[in-house]
Amino acid sequence: KALLNIGMPEDKAQICAKIHADSSADGVESHGANRGPRFVEYVRTGWVDVNADPEKVGGAGAVENYDGHTGTGITNALFCADRAAELAKEHGIGMVTLRNTTHWMRGGTYAWHIANKGLVGISWINTESCMPMWGSDEQGVGNNPFCMAVPRENGPIVLDMAMSQYAYGKLGVYRLAGKQLPYPGAEGILLATQKFYSPNDSADAKIVWYEKKEGKWQSHVLCDLPFVHRFGIVEKNGCRYLIACTLKSAHAFKNDWTCPGRIWTAPLPEDLHGYDQDHQLQLTPLQSGLYKNHGFAVHSHSDGSTFAVVGTENGVYLAEPPAEADGEWICECLLETPTSDVLYLDFDGDGERELMVLSPFHGDTLSIYKKKEGSFVKVWEREKKMPFIHAVYGAEMNGRQCAFIGNRQEDMELIMVRYENGSYQVHVLDQGSGPANCMFYTADGENRILAANRETDEIALYTLREDN
Repeated sequence: KALLNIGMPEDKAQICAKIHADSSADGVESHGANRGPRFVEYVRTGWVDVNADPEKVGGAGAVENYDGHTGTGITNALFCADRAAELAKEHGIGMVTLRNTTHWMRGGTYAWHIANKGLVGISWINTESCMPMWGSDEQGVGNNPFCMAVPRENGPIVLDMAMSQYAYGKLGVYRLAGKQLPYPGAEGILLATQKFYSPNDSADAKIVWYEKKEGKWQSHVLCDLPFVHRFGIVEKNGCRYLIACTLKSAHAFKNDWTCPGRIWTAPLPEDLHGYDQDHQLQLTPLQSGLYKNHGFAVHSHSDGSTFAVVGTENGVYLAEPPAEADGEWICECLLETPTSDVLYLDFDGDGERELMVLSPFHGDTLSIYKKKEGSFVKVWEREKKMPFIHAVYGAEMNGRQCAFIGNRQEDMELIMVRYENGSYQVHVLDQGSGPANCMFYTADGENRILAANRETDEIALYTLREDN
């Protein structure tokens, strides 16, 4: 009715109302019904002519050019999408350009529209200069959205993306909701443990979040959590969760392990502002009665969701976040072997994950377990012992899953383990360094390891190259 009241022909009003409603129903509020008032304003201002139609002004073969005469962006774009599809069926490819048009709302609508006709659809549009060039602070280029849709039996695959971190409409959605923009991993925000010094001196440990303001880091308490040693973030179906592990719950003397620790969880808010010493994130215990709750790793499923594995004196536990925001976590014991740290990855490439276990607590043994007939059994163990085995990191390198492990006593090695030619092979990368932690990453086309070499008081950077 709002569209009819501004003089839009009924057929166009029906189409526009449906496109706006479909965008909202699909969860794209940034270009849905909330854009209606602005569109009405544009028509009343004279920026949109609801009675104008596209006019062909040029073309040859599979290519045609149209003038939109500042008509309704949605109907103009649908007309051109239909015309491009017709040309593609005639010539094998069709390309239509449109000038002097107005906002087409959700760009993915038109690529999707083409895909529903059994064709690959690509659509894009220019915008006013609203973004700075790389390295500049002046607005000089448009945030030109790019959309692509590919037909398939179970419904098209659709890509609809802006060229900025946030589209203009998404900014409006968060403004209307009174929320801060989500920026996981953004510069200036990080989570960390604080006041964990050793298993015997961590009763005041906590998880904090840091914010960078005017070039300086500011610390804020997220939650007090005595003896917290490891934590991470897992995600499922768009919901993020904090998962944290405590080595113990209390002690009366040095090396007192009589009070077990726990696995703790909490939904992680998009905006951490407002959490401090007096307003802390509330955690819920997922698993209790765990001793020397030391090992921790986060891994990904093929659908992009993540889960955690936890290594304890009781064994290895898998912690899976709920399928729905108000659902139940899954926590199950995979292996009852005392474990200091753990990885759960498909090392041999057969499609099933294996457990790589460092054992026992701050121990000397590196083993791999494989699931057979419903239970994990040991299939490999490094013959050489690695006293005070501590560092471990799993990653894919050159198409193969690898593990990087370090120990802090005797030879103090940094090694790589991977499955090659039907067996697990060990490659010694360094000796005499004593890494406490390490991580693998790629940069500038190189494979690199960053290691905190505890016993030599250094941060070391290693570059890995294959010997062919």
